[in-house]
Amino acid sequence: MVTDIYQQLKNKNPVLRQRAMSKIVEEPISETIPRLIEILSDENSSYRLGATQALTVIGIPTIPALAEQLTSNNNAQVRASCVQAFSEIARFFSRDYPGDTFPQVAIDALQKALNDPNSAITVAATGALGIIGKPALDILLSALETEDIALRLSVIQAIVSLNVLKGPEDDPKTLEDYDKIAELLSKIAEDEREDSYVRETAKTSLTRMVASKVKMRH
Repeated sequence: MVTDIYQQLKNKNPVLRQRAMSKIVEEPISETIPRLIEILSDENSSYRLGATQALTVIGIPTIPALAEQLTSNNNAQVRASCVQAFSEIARFFSRDYPGDTFPQVAIDALQKALNDPNSAITVAATGALGIIGKPALDILLSALETEDIALRLSVIQAIVSLNVLKGPEDDPKTLEDYDKIAELLSKIAEDEREDSYVRETAKTSLTRMVASKVKMRH
């Protein structure tokens, strides 16, 4: 019966897929998370997506297993699914877990993923860290030292995200982070040794950040 429920995650009927996912999430058992993690290596993309979505809804309890898979699994599909799950958990973290801090084990795993041999995973991990926000800011700033242009571009986009700079306008740390980012982007934009596209992206990002007064948004 349990197996049948998981099999429904790859049903072509979206209603049946959603129904199966809801049942799995609402009635978790000891093997729920391991079983969903196992599905992440399946060749069926719909099946993987269903498992990823279920892991996302379960939330914090899945993080240790996701972190372990992201840092140790040789299957790029599995690692990509883990990053996707982290991104979605982070996106609604403040709503689902008010007052809590995003688990460090997830941040550490995403930091390691910045060196993943799969470039799509490194870019996705950067985006996830941007969604996590302030706790990941120093990691993102350090990642700018990479020579990987695609990664640098994604990092620039991540560090000017609202989540990174979110905070009260009178919070010294918020202002400190804002000034740190603005100074760094300005330096990149003016450095003629930089890749022209990276320079232009830094310049555009800085202009957008200042114009929209990101540091003032709550």
